[in-house]
Amino acid sequence: MKVYIDMDGVLADFFGEACKLSPTPAAGWRNMEFRDVQAALNEVRKTDKFFENLHMYPGARTLVQSVINLFGEYHICSSPLAGYENCAMEKIEWLRKHMDVAPASIEIVSDKTKFADGNILIDDYGVNIRRWEENGGFGIKYQADENHLSDALIPLMTLAKQQR
Repeated sequence: MKVYIDMDGVLADFFGEACKLSPTPAAGWRNMEFRDVQAALNEVRKTDKFFENLHMYPGARTLVQSVINLFGEYHICSSPLAGYENCAMEKIEWLRKHMDVAPASIEIVSDKTKFADGNILIDDYGVNIRRWEENGGFGIKYQADENHLSDALIPLMTLAKQQR
């Protein structure tokens, strides 16, 4: 059983930084109107090294180290932003700069489900979790700026015990 961790919203603060580029930065990502989200994403696409320079969430290293302690390693499964040419390279560089232990694999893909069967995904996006589970995986919905770290760690510990 492998544990895949999403980056944006789980390890890196994509939404906080993208909001700053929107016409209504005080609204917050989830409260912005569609046109403002699109405007923010267009600005992200024009911002050199946007993904590489994202801030790391305070609990990110703890989450990663906990996965390593429970499963021996971790994997990254993150979606690229359409229209952002260097997205994958910048995400890899972000991991190199911020993570003390390198992931066993890095998958920057639009369709995460090909890694689902029998594996775990920690992701902030409910649609990704639902699709992962529909494809035979175990999903843990966790958004670092909304959930407590225990919301990810408790299900991880349960799945680790079931694996033994």
